[in-house]
Amino acid sequence: MRQFAAIFATLAAVGSGALADAPRTIIVMDGSGSMWGQIDGRAKLEIARETVATVLSTLPAEQELGLLAYGHREKGNCSDIELIVPPAAGTGAEIAAQVAKMRFLGKTPLSQAVREAAEALRYGEEAATVVLVTDGLESCDADPCALGRELEASGLAFTAHVIGLGLSGAEGAEVACLATETGGQYLSASNAAGLAEALAATVAAKLPPPQPAPIPEPKPALPEASLTAPESAPAGSVLRVDFAGPHEEYDYIRILDTAGEWLAEASVEAEPFVEIRLPFVTGPHEVVYMLQSGEFLARRPLTLTEAPVSITAPDMAQVGTEVTIVWEGPDAAYDNIQLYRLSDDERITYDYLGDTNALTFTMPEEPGLYEFRYKFRDAEVIYTRPITVTLDKVDAAPVLDPAKGLSIVPVALSVPADFAGQPIQWSAEPLDPHPDAPEALAMPGAEVGPWTAELYPGRWRIYAEAPAGVTAGKGFGADIMVTDATGQMFEIPLTPMETMGMGEDTPDAASDPVPIRINGEYGGMMTRWQATPVSGQDSLVLGSDATPSGWKTALDPGRWLIEGFAQGGKGQLYAAVIEVAAGGPADITLPRTAGVSQTPAMLPQDELAEAHCVGEVACYHTDRTGAVRYLLLPDWAADTAIFYETAGGVAAETPSITFYHGVPFQVMAAFNPRQWDAMIGPCNDTPVGPLCAATEADPAAVALLLASLSKVEAEPATAPSVTLDTDGTAMTLDTPIDLPEGFDPVELFVPQLLSKE
Repeated sequence: MRQFAAIFATLAAVGSGALADAPRTIIVMDGSGSMWGQIDGRAKLEIARETVATVLSTLPAEQELGLLAYGHREKGNCSDIELIVPPAAGTGAEIAAQVAKMRFLGKTPLSQAVREAAEALRYGEEAATVVLVTDGLESCDADPCALGRELEASGLAFTAHVIGLGLSGAEGAEVACLATETGGQYLSASNAAGLAEALAATVAAKLPPPQPAPIPEPKPALPEASLTAPESAPAGSVLRVDFAGPHEEYDYIRILDTAGEWLAEASVEAEPFVEIRLPFVTGPHEVVYMLQSGEFLARRPLTLTEAPVSITAPDMAQVGTEVTIVWEGPDAAYDNIQLYRLSDDERITYDYLGDTNALTFTMPEEPGLYEFRYKFRDAEVIYTRPITVTLDKVDAAPVLDPAKGLSIVPVALSVPADFAGQPIQWSAEPLDPHPDAPEALAMPGAEVGPWTAELYPGRWRIYAEAPAGVTAGKGFGADIMVTDATGQMFEIPLTPMETMGMGEDTPDAASDPVPIRINGEYGGMMTRWQATPVSGQDSLVLGSDATPSGWKTALDPGRWLIEGFAQGGKGQLYAAVIEVAAGGPADITLPRTAGVSQTPAMLPQDELAEAHCVGEVACYHTDRTGAVRYLLLPDWAADTAIFYETAGGVAAETPSITFYHGVPFQVMAAFNPRQWDAMIGPCNDTPVGPLCAATEADPAAVALLLASLSKVEAEPATAPSVTLDTDGTAMTLDTPIDLPEGFDPVELFVPQLLSKE
């Protein structure tokens, strides 16, 4: 932060006589919402206010200064730019007062703000200086580099300086060109201790001794309050909280997460209790009694536990027919079941939950893969169930009685044709809990031909044994998914008995391939599998043909990206990263991919993420602006696609997307980047364009992007565009961390005052 104070202190360091010829200056202050971020435990806006007030109070009255701000009046408005104090002599105190009153809540139109400051200074007629203080990148589709070149070419003696407040090196490089193109400097302010040191060296000696701080009056004692509530409650349920307290208007009972963010609340009314609908999350939380002032009067811990949620539906249905599904879940207000087409993630129909736990839907007329989704409070998808809609006739499923649960279903089990004439003894073990299901089913003896077993819907592990000598050392076994449809038949393959849990199959060494079985959440669905090594192991990418009963393979120890593709579907139905090790799980079931968060996080450029994957599973997303589909691993995010334009107005054919990860978010990868330095990391081609990734990016996340990036049908709306410099050169800038030895502030702000040889 030494640079931040030094730049403003420069104005104080020049004597009043010398300032007679100094160029007029406008300070452009960032008023975006990200200024609430912290440096060394203090909000950046607080540091900016204090520094401006301290330094400007020492300026001579002759110095002509002005103040322009952006993002300080409205959220999400790129036109929120205001010249608050026109440039004039003796404005230091007024500027400090205006900065102290500024709000920080909007976007970052820094390029347009600098342009308006230059115009206010009549930069084409006389010398002018603009000092930009920003903690974020351009977020309004403008190119600061192109603006710098334009102002330099058309100005009489125009200079722009940029102070990057808390920006990383990579972020600073994106705005530094605005300064370097005009002969100015980019300075990084990233340390509060440095700011204090700079103030002591350049300003504090000139300040009058501070007045003793007034002794603060003691705060009045807070009223007492108490809370009574269970120690735990199921996610999504209604929690009753009894309380005692002041009972004032605007008092609230709130549910907080471990980060202190409130997730649910109820206002205090006449009754001495409230009922709060809990969020559908699990883990430790807290119940608090909160005053209007934000102070807590009472608090108690609350653990949210897992709650049952499911959708039971047939695997297949004929186009245009009616399908009855059975749901289980929180049954909150506005809960509904929605039917989506998976090929383009478009909602087909929906229905709100009723008095019973059964709903009837008419299947669409277009065959393909679809999905039922349970949407909690019409805001968050908490469960999904796929269904294949076909032109072929499908036998009607047995009637479901919501009051009694699911009925048993007759299922035909058989062995491969080579063993059809052999007597086989069968058994079945349920893998999903059911109140009426037995611990296991078994035939009393061996029989020739298929076995018709009466099973409840759900996952079952099937075993079959033939007479000794027929299948020496082997047996028949598979995990199957039984639905409520009639006419289900499963052929159980021959397999080594140890792979079905009947023995131990231990590799000879830690580096030997490990036998493993990959299953999908939806057993019985024809699925093609692929495994990609992502931890540097010298292994090939492996794959399988479509199979309904999982994929048995052997993988080298290490991390693997596993992808599953449903037959007839588009894109990955499953995508997950697994760790393979000797002695690890021999049977893994992958959950299906999910949609991205409906409440995405804020990106570094003060924009909401286009896509933000939250949870435990990979997320699919279609960017309609760029007509691109991709998958993200958990905790990754992406911005909205843009089509860059050249200076001649020619738009790029391929969109550009930036991908983020980390806390806080950092750029980890870029699809079709405008510029990319090979020192950052490698680039790889995809069928739709290049993907470049930083060396520190998770190889699994990069591999998933490489595998999933694909084109979709574009929306008719025009995508946003920005201007692109097409000289073909990469942007290389020096971004100083500390002021160099011998740095002269006069040379930065008023170079014309220096003697010329």
